Parts: sequence; structure tokens; C-alpha cells
Amino acid sequence: MQIKVPKIFKNFYVLASIIFVIWMIFLDPNNLWRQIKQKQKVNELREKRDFYSQRIEELSKESENISEDSAELERYAREKFFMKKKSEDVFIVTPEVEDEK
Repeated sequence: MQIKVPKIFKNFYVLASIIFVIWMIFLDPNNLWRQIKQKQKVNELREKRDFYSQRIEELSKESENISEDSAELERYAREKFFMKKKSEDVFIVTPEVEDEK
């Protein structure tokens, strides 16, 4: 019994092209799957970069406000570091979490 090979697969250029495509998709160190993963990672890093650059802008504006205005500095110290004057008492209220049973 003889296997019939289609005439198109007997052509050297078609055979070489098929081998090349298979090599590039599956066997190459920079194969298609790795390229897709790298693209996803780049997109994630770009999102993080955008988030952090926006956060840096917000913090720099806040820093300018604090350095220019002493009332703003006092408000920031009271809110973030729970600082108080000698005649004041500070109460920190946290929401209670109900136990789910």
C-alpha cells in the first residue's frame, strides 16, 4: 500500500514554508505564545505606570498645598498621623464587622 502525497507537498518551497511557519509558531525561543504573554505583560506594566504617574501627580499637588498653607499642614497631620493639641482628646472610630454565622 502506497501513501499518496498531494502534489503541493512535493514542492520544495511549500514544504520549506510550512516547516518555517511551524518552527516560528512552536519551536523558536520567541514563539507566538511567548509573544502573546509578553504583550499582556507590557499592557499590565503600562497600566501600572499610568496609575503611579497619576498618583505621583496627586501627591505632588498635596505636597505643594501642605508646604504653602500652615492650616493645610495641621489638617493633614491631624488626619493622617492622629496628632492633637495638648487640650484635645482624639477618638478613633472604626466600623464593627459583624460575625457571619
